[in-house]
Amino acid sequence: MKNLQTGACIYCGQIRQIEVDGRRTEQELANLATMKCTCPDAKAAQEVEHMQLTAETNVEKLFKEENPD
Repeated sequence: MKNLQTGACIYCGQIRQIEVDGRRTEQELANLATMKCTCPDAKAAQEVEHMQLTAETNVEKLFKEENPD
């Protein structure tokens, strides 16, 4: 069941309502709020997160091609 909780951006402190499954810790809510925030520091953090996920996906694809097991 989804419910609304609030979290604050770790950079600017802007409060956001976040729809989540179950209860989340304050740190989890802060991270989720930061990933939805539009302040410059949060945008930079979102870009870093995107680049990291892209790199991890590319590495995974590369190793699966070379060693499918």
